[in-house]
Amino acid sequence: MSRASLVRAVVSAGAVMSLGIGLLVPSSERWVVRAADESNSAGDLPYLQVDGRFLIAGGEPFFWLADTAWAMLGKLSTDEITEYLDVRADQGFNVVQTVAMFPQAGADSPGDTVEAAAQNDEYWDNVEFAIDAAAERGLYLAIHPVWGDQQTGSVIDEGSARGYGEFLGERFGAYDNVTWTLGGDHPADGEEQLWTELAEGLDETGGTQRKTYHPRGDQSSATWFADADFISISIVT
Repeated sequence: MSRASLVRAVVSAGAVMSLGIGLLVPSSERWVVRAADESNSAGDLPYLQVDGRFLIAGGEPFFWLADTAWAMLGKLSTDEITEYLDVRADQGFNVVQTVAMFPQAGADSPGDTVEAAAQNDEYWDNVEFAIDAAAERGLYLAIHPVWGDQQTGSVIDEGSARGYGEFLGERFGAYDNVTWTLGGDHPADGEEQLWTELAEGLDETGGTQRKTYHPRGDQSSATWFADADFISISIVT
């Protein structure tokens, strides 16, 4: 893909029905290079672009209609993932929101820290299976790298965030049906640099897909990241 001028999106409030949130942002132009496009391996779903204040997929407006399966990646078998995605695709959803590391919900975790998690190839093979299975059914996966609440400062910190982002970008940057959701029901007070490090690590190794930040209820991600270069979409909960 050649360089393209991308601006932040506004998606109508209620588009993410299962979260009860609106996705919106003031227009702010920036350049993004998708270095991993040539090796995309996830079906034929188009990479989500931005046109003015709207998400676009394959030249057509994209309405983000998502279900949440927060613990899917660490709790379901491949057969269960397939069954779940079949049902959601049949119901008309086009996005599933999930979390890579979410032990709070009883999901298996790939490691006690993000450094340890990156060594668990079997776990990430399962994540890759879910991404491919979603693409085959016309679904995008909006992946939280970690669930921010209760994990920042222990599972991930400012010193480890960039390396984790680099790992995820190298492993999953080629998937056009992936977006990245930082945070996780979590205010970013005092942790702005941690999330910036994670986002920049993703970008550096190919994970330049759309990114947003998921704050706690009654908050907006723009409180901390209104001018952040890595944010494509802002969330209002």
